[in-house]
Amino acid sequence: MDTCQIGELIREYREEQGLTREALAGDFCAVSTLSRIESGEELPGKLLANELCSELGLVAPNFQDGILTEADVIRCQIERKIEEKLFCKDYEYIPLLKKYSECGDMDVLEQQYYDYHMALAKRAQGESNENLQDLFEKSISLTLKSCTKDFLPLRPRLTNMELLLLRQIAFCQYTVGKKKENALELIKFITEYYETKPVIDKLISSEFPFAMQDFTEWMFAAGYTEETLNACIRGLKVCDLYSELIPFLKILEIKAKCHRILKNQADYEKTKLTIHRTKRNLKSRYRLSSGFGGKIIFEGTLYIRQ
Repeated sequence: MDTCQIGELIREYREEQGLTREALAGDFCAVSTLSRIESGEELPGKLLANELCSELGLVAPNFQDGILTEADVIRCQIERKIEEKLFCKDYEYIPLLKKYSECGDMDVLEQQYYDYHMALAKRAQGESNENLQDLFEKSISLTLKSCTKDFLPLRPRLTNMELLLLRQIAFCQYTVGKKKENALELIKFITEYYETKPVIDKLISSEFPFAMQDFTEWMFAAGYTEETLNACIRGLKVCDLYSELIPFLKILEIKAKCHRILKNQADYEKTKLTIHRTKRNLKSRYRLSSGFGGKIIFEGTLYIRQ
């Protein structure tokens, strides 16, 4: 697929759906930029192409087909390297981000990608969540211009980067402690968005279970026991669907506490048994994956690799 084909496809589907350029561009793309893309004068970056196609219900183009600029090729390579580091919980990637920013001018989605991952790296270096909250809020304001003062979005669809940034804003609000009720409303919005809106599967599988973990923990801490129990049932289904054992275990423990408070003794005992089995499965999984003499230490409900 070449530059003209991408633009023609976007224009064709936009017109079929009765969307103006202004409506499709939203806050993450200038109307003039979209006009040049549709006419074949400009090639969209990978992140922008993904968002435009997602908005129109299209499958994003295969970026192995030679349709990327040189800067995009380099940025794609850097993104893959960062993903590999994140998979290993390695946040030492600031030099990669600097190369990412030096490839050329960044559009707003690329700027948000840079901001988001830079903030995660700074957190690993000890930066306070209060300072990081400012960074996340400044970054999301590049595109999310229509929202309440507590960052609850007012438009129907969000970009993938906006979802990632919103969850981090909620996390910072909660951990800083000044806006816990706002954080609870925001994480509730995020979990409901994941349940009802079309989102890239990779993003859902990595974010949705942990967002449900945050939601159940914060609801329980706020004293909403019955509501938390219902949220736990939802959260366990999500974790089971995406095979995420660690948030599954955390949510199970919250569920057990709810049953104990509500004096549901039979359900409490049943949940405790499930917790025991899940811990055993989690321990087996980590033993199998440790390799190279890796030592797994059981500490509460966490397994720490040394």
